[in-house]
Amino acid sequence: MRLKDLINSKKISIKSLKTLIEKSDKPIYVLVAGSVGAGKSFIINKFLSDTDVIDPDDFTKSLGNETYNSSNVAKSMSLVRKAVKDKLNKKESFVQQGTSANLQNTIKKLIQAKKAGFKTVLLYVSAPIEQAFEQIQQRVKKGGHGKDIDFKKIDKTYKGSKLTFKALTGENINSFDIEDKNRIQKALDFLNKSFKDISTLSHAQSYVDFYVEVDNTYKV
Repeated sequence: MRLKDLINSKKISIKSLKTLIEKSDKPIYVLVAGSVGAGKSFIINKFLSDTDVIDPDDFTKSLGNETYNSSNVAKSMSLVRKAVKDKLNKKESFVQQGTSANLQNTIKKLIQAKKAGFKTVLLYVSAPIEQAFEQIQQRVKKGGHGKDIDFKKIDKTYKGSKLTFKALTGENINSFDIEDKNRIQKALDFLNKSFKDISTLSHAQSYVDFYVEVDNTYKV
């Protein structure tokens, strides 16, 4: 069966994403979105374990001898940029971890991948804020990182990643309030200084070939 017979719309399932990566004639760039604590790593490990992942947390831990130290975050982001550049140059499919809470930076990453010849996918993992906060607390109790993450930061990444997803996919776009619209316009105005074809939201949306939404809410 041909790929176009399996995937015939912009919105695809997480299982179809795996098929896309396996069968596409072009390399696939998967950009992850979702709040801290949403379970993004869990979803990636469950469904995309065969795909290379560039995760800032991994670099941060490697700089601290496998111990997460927030003082190494800035250095780790430099390593992430180098790793992404390497993958793009080699035309190798990969997943880039992160919250994508910053719309402006998210669009820049998608543009970079598209211009390098990749098909782009925005993978959004959603979970209630309360669940994300509980997940962070449980991770810290088990010796993981996150002790410096408070509810305010989770809320910020929750709202930011949700805005990014809605803006770049058009999902529930009519639910934008004035603040949302102002944030989107501010991002577009800034990007248009460097990328002349990013004058409208529809132009930005054109850099997303496919998108996936995964609800990671705990089933009770």
